[in-house]
Amino acid sequence: MYQEVDIKATEAEAVREFAENVGRDNPQQAWILSNYDTWESNPFYCGEPVPHPAEEEADYHAEQERLSLQNSSGVDMVSLSPVTSWFTFNYEFKDHCEANGCLTLIEEVPF
Repeated sequence: MYQEVDIKATEAEAVREFAENVGRDNPQQAWILSNYDTWESNPFYCGEPVPHPAEEEADYHAEQERLSLQNSSGVDMVSLSPVTSWFTFNYEFKDHCEANGCLTLIEEVPF
């Protein structure tokens, strides 16, 4: 006896098929936005490598944050991230920052 089996695509397979169908019609686009709000690479794109749209958005927000931290003269203030150590700040940036109105580190915490 023959039993009919209903085989359905997974969501990932459906999204990939969507990207292939849309990409075939739009080979100039490196990335396709799916119905699931995910970015899929276009298998038919043949141009220069294009960064992932989420990376571009993160870079945009990082640049906006950097611009918001500039002093009134438009000079970038020193990043106080772990990359800029206390030693590097005090011996390489301190004179530059004091002259340009950047944030400066204090020698001792007053408490």
